Amino acid sequence: MRLVVAIIAVAPACAWDDGEPFGVVEARLATAWTLRADRGGTWQRLASDFEVEVTSGRAELGELALIDRGTAALAFDPADPPPGYTLCHNGHCHADGGRLVSYEEISAELGGGGGPTPVLTLAVGARDLVPGGEAALGCDGPCELPLATIGRVELAVARLELAGRVRDRRQPPRLTGEVAWTLALDRTGDAAPVRGDVELPVDRGHDPRITLAAGFAPTAALLDGVDFAQAGAGPWELDTDATARAAVEAALTELPLAVTTDRHPF
Repeated sequence: MRLVVAIIAVAPACAWDDGEPFGVVEARLATAWTLRADRGGTWQRLASDFEVEVTSGRAELGELALIDRGTAALAFDPADPPPGYTLCHNGHCHADGGRLVSYEEISAELGGGGGPTPVLTLAVGARDLVPGGEAALGCDGPCELPLATIGRVELAVARLELAGRVRDRRQPPRLTGEVAWTLALDRTGDAAPVRGDVELPVDRGHDPRITLAAGFAPTAALLDGVDFAQAGAGPWELDTDATARAAVEAALTELPLAVTTDRHPF
């Protein structure tokens, strides 16, 4: 399923008047379990040579947040992270406790600040991943943006539920036939959101009507680190196995939120 999220600003007139916001937005969020062509068809190959078919999926989503990264310079070298952090890549580092922390948050911490802040948050709620879909996100009134330099969009994932079947491609097989499995992953309050980078200055020098397209599209890559040989005769509840649960959590924190933007005048 092709995922598209549109944020379209609506405002009267073609030029700014005193008191007008720097931007006004509306949003739609699309979500779907996504089949990758390089992994097969309905049955998706895993790095472990197992194949999985996902038959149902649902996610409890918190907020979609537009994050102001400001104009501060990076306060550390990602190749030599400060104490308490390791493995810096793709805009974030791994904290000693396993949590992913953005470069901006670490820079703000080193500078004694509170880190980048959301300029707009939109409530999402429960969404089906199979077959997937999209719906509007809104504000009580106009979704206005202040003067900001938005550098990231974040989507909080509070719970992920999946169910399906697994089979083995190896000979001799490690499993007998097709085995049912389920996943119910509850995430703690400090769990890393799914993130997508953007370059979105909001000021009088840029068109204020903003189109932002994004998609939450988990794939079979979430299950690459799961040892399905532990499933036995099934059905197997992955979340009851600490190693399997940790593997899915690690893959989920690396899942990018796809984001594209466009702009228009009032």
